[in-house]
Amino acid sequence: MWSTISACEGYAAYGWLLESALEQLHPLTVELLRAGERHSLRDYFDALEERTRIPRRWLELFERYDLLVTPTVELTAFPIGVSGPSEIDGHPIEPETNPWGVFSAAPNLTGQPAASVPCGFDDDGLPVGLQIVGRRGEDDVVLAASAAFESLLPWQGGYDRVGTSAVVGVGSGQ
Repeated sequence: MWSTISACEGYAAYGWLLESALEQLHPLTVELLRAGERHSLRDYFDALEERTRIPRRWLELFERYDLLVTPTVELTAFPIGVSGPSEIDGHPIEPETNPWGVFSAAPNLTGQPAASVPCGFDDDGLPVGLQIVGRRGEDDVVLAASAAFESLLPWQGGYDRVGTSAVVGVGSGQ
């Protein structure tokens, strides 16, 4: 549903670039715009209808809980310059479906406040994020929980090391 909505809206806003600036677009951008081109107006309205049901379910969840804590995404970071994985757990995926962003898509669809905070590193030293989601209008609760969590984890230089290497890699063209 999220991929249908974003593909249709992306194509509606930027589809004209396929005719006027195709050679200047990154291949993934072309692929994502073409995904929107393939959807019908019916697909788009069906996805919007499905989207209206999600906030009701989330309201019910937050009647019982103050916060929802999840991984930020379903996998660790991929290399700079890569827009997403081509497979997850050995299963190929289509870039426009974005199955690795399910946890972060839901708050975007519902308008819930959410924050991603660093919570550690994988075996390769890549950062792992923790997402904290709260009730609509309770951004302050999400920010307070995020600050409290971050205050418990002294990074002892590891955080700067990862941040510096990512910045150097981008800036130097490596």
